[in-house]
Amino acid sequence: PNVTEAALLAGLPYPEQAGSASEQIDCAYAERLAAGAAAHAEQTVLLTGVSFEPGKTGVFLWRDGKSCYYAHEKSPCGGYGTGDVFASAFTGALLRGCPAAQAAQIAAEYTCRCAALTAQEPQHWYGLKFEPVLPWLIRRLEDRE
Repeated sequence: PNVTEAALLAGLPYPEQAGSASEQIDCAYAERLAAGAAAHAEQTVLLTGVSFEPGKTGVFLWRDGKSCYYAHEKSPCGGYGTGDVFASAFTGALLRGCPAAQAAQIAAEYTCRCAALTAQEPQHWYGLKFEPVLPWLIRRLEDRE
């Protein structure tokens, strides 16, 4: 889930300082969100759109009270299909045998590349242009083997 969805799942109030799912929160709040969103203690929770500093966003992975975070520059392009592109790349990386933290980083990098490509074409207004970046994703998954 993103931060807003995790707050709803966890039954926690959405922090006032965060006006959208990609604005800043702190690590302690992200951990409470992830723990609260987990259906049981052994579940892994991956939060998207987590920002601990201005101009950056990332993914926050939590399992059994331990967490890791991968941050990247916040893209000026977002919107329709971003979560689907991320989820597909993340799932594909997991199925290729990547540990969850590495799969999250690969998926985030892939989504950022897709968003950057899409931002270059202002007339492309709906969804991310993910197809041209697929060769990068395939190479990245093959390079880890």
